[in-house]
Amino acid sequence: MLDTVTSVPSFGTFNQISDEILQNIQSKSVSLINNKDNSKAIPLTHEKPSVVIYTDGSWKNAVHAGGWSALLTYNDEWKLIGNGAVETTINRMELSAVIQALKCLKEPCKVQVVSDSQLTVNIINQFIYGWRKKNFISAKGTPVMNLDLIKELDSLMKVHTVKAQWVKSHTGFKDPLSKANDLCDYWAQEMADRAGNVNIKKGVTDGCQKSINGRKRSTHKFH
Repeated sequence: MLDTVTSVPSFGTFNQISDEILQNIQSKSVSLINNKDNSKAIPLTHEKPSVVIYTDGSWKNAVHAGGWSALLTYNDEWKLIGNGAVETTINRMELSAVIQALKCLKEPCKVQVVSDSQLTVNIINQFIYGWRKKNFISAKGTPVMNLDLIKELDSLMKVHTVKAQWVKSHTGFKDPLSKANDLCDYWAQEMADRAGNVNIKKGVTDGCQKSINGRKRSTHKFH
């Protein structure tokens, strides 16, 4: 499912967090989408792979920057991605997490997005279909907010079957949804800090992108 990783950044905090979280997430996440037993599937019928994507976005006034993070899981494989930016908003970071995660998929998939942003969940499950019919013009007669990201998300949702599920943030619960949300929250905050610090020190605005992969077997569904 994942490309071969030749080098992985040494993030001590990530390793500490992932040991606790990923072992619970990997074995259970796909059941959020599809509990169906496919052993009796009709021959030659191709069902889309079921992928669960956990996402989160952040905005930090202290460094005047935002960040996003996404954890993609497919059976026992995972990919963690993130980036940050200045001159942005929390909603743009939330949407960016979903968009960049969907871009990691190598083939059409059945995707469950798990987010603590009710706006993001509503956009995926409801709003985007009405906007599409109205050429992305709002009820006020103006283009919908974050039009560039909404159109990009819409294009990706024509490739993948995407549904979203809301999860409450910062619960401290031990279930896979809460743990994965905590992991994405940590890295969204971290990406915001890195983007803000880079901007302060070097005057650039493209943040500091990170991508970490993991797998137990090779089916190569993610870029």
